[in-house]
Amino acid sequence: MNQRVVPELSKVIQNIFQIAKQGGISQKTGNNVIKGGFNSKDFEKLFAIELVKLKFNDLTDEWEKLKNLEPSFFSIPYQYKQNQSPTPLIELKDRIKKRLFDCPMDSKDIKYDPGCPLPRNAFICQAGGSQYAVDIMVNINDYIIYIELKTGGGKHGKLNDRIPFASSIVILVSSSKTKTYRTGRTIEEKRFHKRTGKPLKSKFKSEKIPNPWLGEPCEYAFQYDMISVINYSKVDTIVAKAKEYLKQLNEEAGFDDTLKSVWFRPIINPGMSNMKADWEANSINKTCIERRNNVLSTLKKIENEI
Repeated sequence: MNQRVVPELSKVIQNIFQIAKQGGISQKTGNNVIKGGFNSKDFEKLFAIELVKLKFNDLTDEWEKLKNLEPSFFSIPYQYKQNQSPTPLIELKDRIKKRLFDCPMDSKDIKYDPGCPLPRNAFICQAGGSQYAVDIMVNINDYIIYIELKTGGGKHGKLNDRIPFASSIVILVSSSKTKTYRTGRTIEEKRFHKRTGKPLKSKFKSEKIPNPWLGEPCEYAFQYDMISVINYSKVDTIVAKAKEYLKQLNEEAGFDDTLKSVWFRPIINPGMSNMKADWEANSINKTCIERRNNVLSTLKKIENEI
């Protein structure tokens, strides 16, 4: 009897880690894209390619069809029920989207959803839209894995409108702007004439070495290993109060018909400044290696669940 083979998301993440280590993923700095490898817009594409290589099914196009209210893989089971009228696509889209994201934001448990509209060994990119804090969702043995991909020159992924699900896997690729480290010593740099090869006057400069604290260019962890879950409800409260206050200010301003309102996007600043450092969340201190191992061991346990 042949044993069912489950594609390995843990292997995909390890492959991404190695690609980043070899300089295959770059990030945007200002208006310039660093040369070589994939830029920040391509990270999602690269991750999808690696998923397909390991036999995951890409249903992103089928999901886009449903979002555009076109018949798709997701609508077929609902469109042809015997003695029933087809479910309107706009209602179906909202119903399926709600099912896909029906997970407590502050739960550390990966969502288990037998019968989920997203079938086993399949994935969708940007199921919630480009501004939603889930870039890719994958179904492994009926566990729905949310993945947030981030790139940049900093040492921690930036958060804008919301914190990702606590159970999300956050993957940060950062070349960092501090590749070198000044030792504080002055060194002599011998110089020679380019054409004749004769020695020229030496030049003295500050010694620089590869930054020993730079760590790996790629780091990954569960979101709950970076931001304690007790903060989720507090963030929601602050955002709700801010929206209410802004609404009041807009009403008091008395704009004429040429201006409707003024709003601001919330910026969430993690206390964790460096994913490569030791960090304590939920009263548990972990190194970056322990956070990585937690992701891989959890995924391998799910992948081996037959």
